[in-house]
Amino acid sequence: MPLILPVYVDAGEVNSISVDWFTGQLYWASSHPAAICAGLGDGRGYVTVLGKDVVPEQLTVYPSAR
Repeated sequence: MPLILPVYVDAGEVNSISVDWFTGQLYWASSHPAAICAGLGDGRGYVTVLGKDVVPEQLTVYPSAR
């Protein structure tokens, strides 16, 4: 059985997750608390990008070319 470890244990209920393959950043939509967050792929930290007047359900990241 594979070992599953959460990257951000206090992220809440994640509905959708997306990865920016150029930067390695993770983006997720959370329903509780209602927010869209961005975090480093190695788990060193994250920030709330949008957290007011949002009802996030699905999230898609369209990274631009370097």
